[in-house]
Amino acid sequence: MRPYLRSVYLKDTIRYGERKKSFKDVPLGEGLVSRDLFKEALLAIQQAPISFHVKYFGQDPIPIEKIGPVIQADRHDLATLRNWMLS
Repeated sequence: MRPYLRSVYLKDTIRYGERKKSFKDVPLGEGLVSRDLFKEALLAIQQAPISFHVKYFGQDPIPIEKIGPVIQADRHDLATLRNWMLS
């Protein structure tokens, strides 16, 4: 598959519930995605765009008066991603 990979998409999640069959999105680095897993993906793709997804606020549009926590979450995940890239 390596020749067909063109980008890296990051979204972290945890498993929970009966037999851990349910998933919940969480901030980057707090779930199943680790720095080592990210580094492994980067090794598979020498040069590619990286996109991270903050989906732990749900899929519905967020009213402007409630956007503050979403911006903070973006900043947190971006800081985590930068840390992973520099280490």
